[in-house]
Amino acid sequence: MTITYNASSNSMKDYVIANLYKIKEENLTQAEYWYSASPNKSEPTINIKDVFLLVSSIKEVINKDFDKIKKLTKYLKNVANILNILELPII
Repeated sequence: MTITYNASSNSMKDYVIANLYKIKEENLTQAEYWYSASPNKSEPTINIKDVFLLVSSIKEVINKDFDKIKKLTKYLKNVANILNILELPII
């Protein structure tokens, strides 16, 4: 849903992670955290690289297979560029 609003891969990653449970092990950096669909550690887990792969795959499929979303995104970017040139706020 955020793709038409030009969401970055990083913000899309944050949306995915917000719906997962962090499985934190001792002495790990944030890049090394593992995430699960439930707080139960026996569930399958994914890491941040997996989330980025999922996000990039979703973006690629949408850009390739959904022409109307691609056109809408281009239209909204053009409107934003015009408003920036005219120094008008985007509300």
